[in-house]
Amino acid sequence: MDLEDYKHRFSKLASLENLGFCYNQTNSLDQFMPILSKIREDSSVVVIKLDGERSDDIYTLLISSEKLGADGYIRIDTSDLESGLAFICVKYASQVWGIDL
Repeated sequence: MDLEDYKHRFSKLASLENLGFCYNQTNSLDQFMPILSKIREDSSVVVIKLDGERSDDIYTLLISSEKLGADGYIRIDTSDLESGLAFICVKYASQVWGIDL
């Protein structure tokens, strides 16, 4: 899986005017907040875990929702926070909002 590709897909997702996002291209958690907030508005749960017991894949990122069907969640373990957040946001947008990027 090429997580860098998900950063590009996230940029496209975040710039969709019909979703009303205000995207800024800074490399920080702030760029994800509008989409994460919209995911929360769907009654979904977003978890960002930092694991001090691991030296690799220190971030566990998870979205849990009934809207995700039988599996009920999207999860990734990674050492790259931004790519991981891009991954779960893009996957959620595809599966729940029907946005394919």
